[in-house]
Amino acid sequence: GKTKRARILRDFHIYLMKTYGLAQSYVFSHTIVKGERDKAILVDANILLPAEYGQAMAYLAGQLSDVAKAQSVLLMLGFRCGLRRSEAYMLRFTDIEIQRDSEQQRRPHSVVVVVRPHEERGLKSTSATRRVPLGLVATADEIALLFDFMKSRVFKGQGAQYLFSQNNAYAELYPDEQLFGALVQLLQIITDDSTFRFHRLRHSFVTWLYWYWQQDKYPHAFPLKTQLQHPLMAHLIAAKAKYFHQEPGAANRKVLHAISLMTGHSGPSITTFHYLTYRDWE
Repeated sequence: GKTKRARILRDFHIYLMKTYGLAQSYVFSHTIVKGERDKAILVDANILLPAEYGQAMAYLAGQLSDVAKAQSVLLMLGFRCGLRRSEAYMLRFTDIEIQRDSEQQRRPHSVVVVVRPHEERGLKSTSATRRVPLGLVATADEIALLFDFMKSRVFKGQGAQYLFSQNNAYAELYPDEQLFGALVQLLQIITDDSTFRFHRLRHSFVTWLYWYWQQDKYPHAFPLKTQLQHPLMAHLIAAKAKYFHQEPGAANRKVLHAISLMTGHSGPSITTFHYLTYRDWE
């Protein structure tokens, strides 16, 4: 509240300076700067490591229940697409676009998740409407997991409207807590962090995609180097070239803007300030 009021008073003082020639004043600057620093400290931006993601996916793959399969898809959508909890939960079949080649085969890189408002789900802002190239940012095995799960949602010849509908005659959505409660608890155990929540997968998506798409600019060793060699993430190098339609390793100044667009932010400043972790290592 103090920071907001300080900004209003500062802007009004600037108006007075331009209109009536009032002298410059920096009396509000300290409050504004201090407020921004406090805000940065309060950002809940912890992330899931690639090895921890792999461990969680492996555990869920070993469970035979239908709920575990749904949780695997949820985890993948959070980590690979940066979907918010409500965006993933209310995903419809029509929100997943799958193009086919001339032989009517599904190609991994042609799968796109479309995030848009509908009668059952509103979005946080107009910027949240977006298209995420899941086929590029996910592995072939993860795309196969999604296809298998979608096939299991067929009821009496008709597909359920929502991806996370239960496999019953009424195609009702799984209860929110049944899906997310156990999944978050699993992630808390794996990360040894009792405060871990689903939204941190969104931070993970932004952070890892940014560093994998920028690592060619840092040939020297730096703290993230070992994490940037994980086999679950290696496909992101080729994904960058395909996304920007350029040769691998080619210079590109659009990475941050592209990630911000995929994440559904109004601009790169929101992405870097709130979601990009370890940006100081740059």
